[in-house]
Amino acid sequence: MGGLKVTPTSRFNFLGAGPKIFRYLMRKNNVATLEELVEAAKVLGINLYACEMAMHVLGLKKEDFIPEVKDVLGVASFLNLSEGGQTLFI
Repeated sequence: MGGLKVTPTSRFNFLGAGPKIFRYLMRKNNVATLEELVEAAKVLGINLYACEMAMHVLGLKKEDFIPEVKDVLGVASFLNLSEGGQTLFI
């Protein structure tokens, strides 16, 4: 859908200015960009999964995501898969 650099920032997209504003604030506050975070996740071997329900609500398909998204999971499947591991839900 355009890549990480133009990803809308939810309700704070401000007619397309949202990503630029957030990028500016991230640089100003010395915070890693989305691209840098995804690259670090790849290096660390982190598994990225998409939420099936959120995709349905937003009208998204797996093809809309970056290739690093390993799979699409429902809540029950995700909880089963993540049992005993560290989980970060975003």
